[in-house]
Amino acid sequence: MAPIKKPETVSAPTETTVVTKSQVEIENEFLKTQLEEMKKMIESLKVATTTSETVNSQNGSLFIDESQIAIPSNKLIPVMSMVSGSLNLDANGKRILFRDFGTTQQISFEDLRAVYNTHPVIIEDGWLLIQNIDVVKALYLENKYENFVSKKFIEDIITLPADEIIKTLSNLTQSLRTTAIDIIIKGISERNNKFSDLNKIQVISDYIGQDINELAKNR
Repeated sequence: MAPIKKPETVSAPTETTVVTKSQVEIENEFLKTQLEEMKKMIESLKVATTTSETVNSQNGSLFIDESQIAIPSNKLIPVMSMVSGSLNLDANGKRILFRDFGTTQQISFEDLRAVYNTHPVIIEDGWLLIQNIDVVKALYLENKYENFVSKKFIEDIITLPADEIIKTLSNLTQSLRTTAIDIIIKGISERNNKFSDLNKIQVISDYIGQDINELAKNR
């Protein structure tokens, strides 16, 4: 009798489970990624802000807001007369005399402010040159002073080429132009060689419409 075969045990095939992420899960992961990036960005901004505040704080300790500088009323301010001849000023009942062009005196800020308030043209047109930058700023004269020149500049205008002399005179304020021309007339009358260039003298005479040599003779 033939042996009976045991039935073979057949194992059921193992199924591979494929997990598919739902659309919601995908969106959630994307949002988490974005959230992490935003957190990093916020941290970076915090660092930048802190750095900026530190720099501003340091700068604040280095720089002075000059508009807040208070000038004591009794502070003496150096000022120079830019008028050819004497210049008499009255400030708070005081008489202040500048005997000639280039004369320098020290007057109190209170008196200087009184002169400016009473006769602003004296300051704004350059009759009187304030030689303290803080005072110029305190009186809001920076723009005016961009067109002002020094005593030496006025004295040396005659040394410029003839065409430059006329351009320079034209750019001066009325009072400074009058002073510059008067200095030239004075130089001619004193027979100063610096003022002996006849071509320049003629050009200036044509510019002012008067014979400078004649004006020098009658000085």
